[in-house]
Amino acid sequence: MNVGAAQSPDSALASIISAILVIVGHQSIATGIAIALPVAAAGQVLTVFARTITVVFQHAADKAAEEARFRTIDLLHVSALGVQALRVAIPALVGLAVR
Repeated sequence: MNVGAAQSPDSALASIISAILVIVGHQSIATGIAIALPVAAAGQVLTVFARTITVVFQHAADKAAEEARFRTIDLLHVSALGVQALRVAIPALVGLAVR
């Protein structure tokens, strides 16, 4: 859980990547834990980066709200959610490719 401006390590990304590498790579649970810790720290950086990108979408949604363009607001919200999804999906696909 994040508190204020403090950003917690990304446990979702860490669990996905370590599970992929342990299951597909036939590794031990200890190896999965060893992989998860640095991946969680790297995921923390990716989360900050993704949230920085979504600020652009938020400002565009504010402008669309001033002009009462509700369809645009919907599309911007879904697009910002897509950035968050890519934050986990791209590293997971790279993990599958590297395994």
